[in-house]
Amino acid sequence: MRGASSAIIGALLAASLALAIFARASAQTEQPVEIINDSTPTRCAEEDNVYLKVQAEQVRRFRIEARHPAYIGTIVVDRSAPDFANCTMTGSADYTFERRRLTL
Repeated sequence: MRGASSAIIGALLAASLALAIFARASAQTEQPVEIINDSTPTRCAEEDNVYLKVQAEQVRRFRIEARHPAYIGTIVVDRSAPDFANCTMTGSADYTFERRRLTL
């Protein structure tokens, strides 16, 4: 259940971000922007499923600004730990890496 609600929250945040991008782009110079939601539904909270395409014929670049939502101060329970319930990810879908130490 938590995965489904996380997916919905993720989609809503992504849509808000897309609207913010559109508002900023059109505030400077009025240009039409097409936002295509290619997100996929999932019950797995850890699966990356939000995918928005922002397209415009005349716009050459966008600036994306991430901000905490207005309700961030009302969160009382830390749910940042991973939740792999309802996940069917295999080893091939996970990002693997080798630890290394680099001194600059």
